[in-house]
Amino acid sequence: MPSCLDLNTLDGVTSNPNNFPRNVMPNYTDKDSSNGRCELDGDRWRIQFVPTDSRENWMTNGNRDYNDGMYYNLNKQLFRADDFIPTKNSNKLKIMTAGCSHSFGIGVCDEDVYTSLLCKQYDAINWNISSGGSGNHIITLLIRQFFNLGYIPDVLIVQWSYAHRKLFADSTITSFSEPIQFTWQPSDTSTVTNSVSYKAGEILAVKDHTLLLEFITQRDYVISLCKQHNIMLKEIFADDVIVSYLCEYVLPFADFTTGDIPMTLETFNNDRARDNQHYGRRTHQNIAKYLSRNINL
Repeated sequence: MPSCLDLNTLDGVTSNPNNFPRNVMPNYTDKDSSNGRCELDGDRWRIQFVPTDSRENWMTNGNRDYNDGMYYNLNKQLFRADDFIPTKNSNKLKIMTAGCSHSFGIGVCDEDVYTSLLCKQYDAINWNISSGGSGNHIITLLIRQFFNLGYIPDVLIVQWSYAHRKLFADSTITSFSEPIQFTWQPSDTSTVTNSVSYKAGEILAVKDHTLLLEFITQRDYVISLCKQHNIMLKEIFADDVIVSYLCEYVLPFADFTTGDIPMTLETFNNDRARDNQHYGRRTHQNIAKYLSRNINL
């Protein structure tokens, strides 16, 4: 994900496929490395999905109707979305989705991602700005930046991520002209192998309640942006801890945006994607149906 997104001057940002995010273009070195082909089709990229689990495990636990030849179709800015600039001033309904890899749709075909299903149902433009590994800081900043650039949707779907994912800027940068590196850091630093991320974990280690308070601040900011621009906001959650916190401390004093209570993605779990980690096609269908019931157009 670019650290500074300028949709008007981003020509050529994807000229080097080695710069693609790992969730899109993994650096596999095993015998299956022939997968992961990268093709440029006009201004869009076709990135072949590389299975991250054994075929045996997938056939046992995953969706047997998927194949290894599926592709992610990405726009110039590496989002799994319609082209931004040509659709900015369209009169069609615009649905923007901001989330992590669950909303990017790791391991499922383009047409099976819940964002695609919703946009097909409403004949809407699909601005899916979700990015794998994103925490709620990045989700909030992306929403703000797109709004500031004039990309104002009719409906904003926010798939809030996990509270423990933190935003971190590399402190070794000495010049403002250098790109800023952003990453996320799990609370349990013992599982981290990346030295930069480990450093971030030492610096930014905080208690869970502080993380939850940070999330509330981010959520309130997004709500205020939507009110300012008269945007319909719908929410869904990856983190059951955040949902429990909302139900206990927030919702008794405020109406919720999507149905009566917040729902986690796991509520709709019916299958797994090709990597046996993310949600599969039938789960995405369930999520799309839930959101559709709560979108009043």
